[in-house]
Amino acid sequence: MSRSIKVGVIGSGATALFFLKHVSDRLEVFRDTILEITIFEKEDKMAMGMPYSPRTTDIYNLANISSDEIPELPETFGNWLRNQDSDTLKALNIKDRDIDDSEVYSRVALGHYLHAQYTSLVNKLKSGGVAVRELNNTKVADVVYDKPCTPVKVIDERGKKYDFSKVVIATGHAWTEGDQPDNGYYASPWPIQKLFPPGGSFHNFTIGTLGASLSAFDVVTSLAHRHGSFTENNGELKFTLADGAADFRIHMHSAEGWLPHLQYLQEKPMREIYRHTDREKLLSLRDEDGFIRLETYFREICKPALREALRKDRKNTDINILEQPGFGIEDFVDLMSGEHEYQEAFEGMKHELVQAERSLESDQPAHWKETLDDLMYSLNFHAEMLPAEDHILLHKKVMPFLLNVISALPLSSARILLALYKAGCIEMVTGKVEIPGDCGKGDKTKVIVEKENGEKEEITYPLFINCAGQDLVELEEFPFRALAEEGQIRKARARFKEYSETHHKENESLSDNIFREGEEQYYYIGGIDIDPSYRVINLKGEAVDAICDIAFSHALGVRPYSYGLQACNATSKIMVANWLDQMQNEPSGAGGNSQITELYDETEKL
Repeated sequence: MSRSIKVGVIGSGATALFFLKHVSDRLEVFRDTILEITIFEKEDKMAMGMPYSPRTTDIYNLANISSDEIPELPETFGNWLRNQDSDTLKALNIKDRDIDDSEVYSRVALGHYLHAQYTSLVNKLKSGGVAVRELNNTKVADVVYDKPCTPVKVIDERGKKYDFSKVVIATGHAWTEGDQPDNGYYASPWPIQKLFPPGGSFHNFTIGTLGASLSAFDVVTSLAHRHGSFTENNGELKFTLADGAADFRIHMHSAEGWLPHLQYLQEKPMREIYRHTDREKLLSLRDEDGFIRLETYFREICKPALREALRKDRKNTDINILEQPGFGIEDFVDLMSGEHEYQEAFEGMKHELVQAERSLESDQPAHWKETLDDLMYSLNFHAEMLPAEDHILLHKKVMPFLLNVISALPLSSARILLALYKAGCIEMVTGKVEIPGDCGKGDKTKVIVEKENGEKEEITYPLFINCAGQDLVELEEFPFRALAEEGQIRKARARFKEYSETHHKENESLSDNIFREGEEQYYYIGGIDIDPSYRVINLKGEAVDAICDIAFSHALGVRPYSYGLQACNATSKIMVANWLDQMQNEPSGAGGNSQITELYDETEKL
């Protein structure tokens, strides 16, 4: 990196916010290097991000992260809330002034907090000698880059061009599929206000949601509060439908019939890449082709850590099963999934809520869940060492289980769901859902549900919301088309360790993503290809030093377990640490696998 560079940052959400934090932490270096940072934000408010903005979310929607789980910023979330007056807290749906650092609060509250931290960091950068230009209400239309040693051009939707030495793509959530309001179909719940009934009226019918994710619970909570009221009696929450809303119901569709695991106490809330292993041990697992096999990682790294965690949780039966010869990661998924499967999902949640409340009261962490989160977090930052076979297994079998465990539902949200269940206002529908291309049927949406026995049922809903979550942005959907057209980005891929024709035959859906290059077979793992320091990879297989992409929706193929504010922090920290490494050491091939693991090892709190 040369002196006096100009950096453009597209998006001002959480990942961009932590980028500013890590630059501000090393002002003694960057004040002599970065002349100016320009931040583009399409919305009015900087740094709130889609999940936390009052333009998209609702005061009844809870964040699933507490103050003690948020990486270091100028002020903690808990202290920021304590410094707000009663009227502000009330507007953020916080009724109790006794703020608890382990409690979760509204998404809107978290959004205002992030905006306040952004303002503090920008002021620190400016006073420290780095100019910051803030361009809110400015949507970027394209990014143009011709060749090395030329500026990267950012073009906004008005056609204005800006030149930069380096551009950081930090865009947030994006749904490419459009809503079909005439049929009552919505491709995402956001902005959630579009789902509300007109003032003074009700959705007096059954509503369907695709998925039983945290987003689905946001929909449930927001709509429930607009169709009835909640009262508490002897510690139990009760839901009463409003007059005129007698037929309000919600059907939640889940392929497996799972509801998420509940919020759990953690011994060490902050994740660490090398908590349960070290760099030397992990790299020693590579085979002669440079691959780390998923089963090898599970056997050598996961099993010892999980055994200790299960011992702390007094789950001796599970320890005995775990220690059986040949017991692998798929077996572990089946074992722990079985403990969470119930004939009736909400009855299971009722049982688990009692256990979760007892664990919190007795200050007893769920060690195995916390340990599993750490282990997968570590694997995430080494996922480029997995062969294609293991990426396929991870995506198909392991990730659905992991997200169900780690995307923990706040206990207060569980109480709301159980109150709705007891009132007969919510139901789980098990089975894989297909939304046909011609899903419109009059003024309703048609969905097809495939049951476990293979039978298919057609159901229509006046209102159906796709809550399946943010999907990967593929190359064909990448928002900055000039980069794709000029070959500056490519699809993320992984090489097969042992390719055979059975990879085609076992699952026809894989066929379109398998390709040959030279003597090797590859698999498109989804999203945009990046190197370990988040530089994009061009069609020649070269890292483009001038463009970094830290948007999760673009990089989830290469970094498949990147979720939440801790991953936002780590992603930005790795990128900034590599910039520092380039400036101070100027190593050849910076950002390669071995070099980046040295950086993981040397960087504090990573």
